[in-house]
Amino acid sequence: RYAAEAVAKAGGAPAASPESTLAAPEFGAEPVLQAPSGMPAGEGQLGFGFDAVHVAPAQRGPASTVAAAVTVELKPAYGPPVRIVSDASELPALVARLAALPSGFVIDTETTSEDPLKARLVGVGLSWGEAPVYLPIAHDDGPNLPADAFETAFAPLLADPRVPKIGQHFKYDQLVLRGAGLPVSGLACDTMIASYLLDPETPHNLDFLARTHLGVEKIPTSALIGKRGKEQTTMNQLRVATVAAYCGEDAHVTWLLAERFLPQLVAQGLAPLFRDAE
Repeated sequence: RYAAEAVAKAGGAPAASPESTLAAPEFGAEPVLQAPSGMPAGEGQLGFGFDAVHVAPAQRGPASTVAAAVTVELKPAYGPPVRIVSDASELPALVARLAALPSGFVIDTETTSEDPLKARLVGVGLSWGEAPVYLPIAHDDGPNLPADAFETAFAPLLADPRVPKIGQHFKYDQLVLRGAGLPVSGLACDTMIASYLLDPETPHNLDFLARTHLGVEKIPTSALIGKRGKEQTTMNQLRVATVAAYCGEDAHVTWLLAERFLPQLVAQGLAPLFRDAE
């Protein structure tokens, strides 16, 4: 429905800037890979794996029975400080900014389960090369964006195939968002798939890619929710600021990896395979 509305309101996609890694697609077309001038083609890799751990969705009771948020101490996150948006009045300007980005933006979801068909959406991270943004949706302790305000603002943007989206293992995020009633169109780059095409013999998880290509030791998921077992918590039980730092780092790292991998795919003649098949 939202995709149809986006097409009905179409006024043409914004023109891509010269430094863009992704060219803005023509109306109704999928995003097209484009190598920026002067950028060298280095080595490439990426990895499989979910960002959240498999746990059954937690059942929320009345507000009076919700436990206090779990406090976790983390090392400083890599990249610009994340901006938390929990005020619905800020959403229209944010959506307008994202819709106008010629190279698109990264989407990273935080959830309650490794299984996308069981997962509940807890929050959404966004990055486009500037300070990442975190949208809290269902943290037990809040503050959260009103769910209806988030859906109203973001559903048309996510469904618009003319606006490029970037992700790491994006199939997971796409299934989670679809399950929340937010279908996503316009995938321009999945860094995990890009890594596989560039170097299929190495791991493709985000931690490995950040370490190998960016020299960054990312915050591991286990630092937030613990290792698998009875004592493991879920993202919704953590404070908004804690998850925001972790998610913002993931989104920012994914953006940097996409900037690195896309020119390599073009240089090695893998762009058609990446775009049209994989």
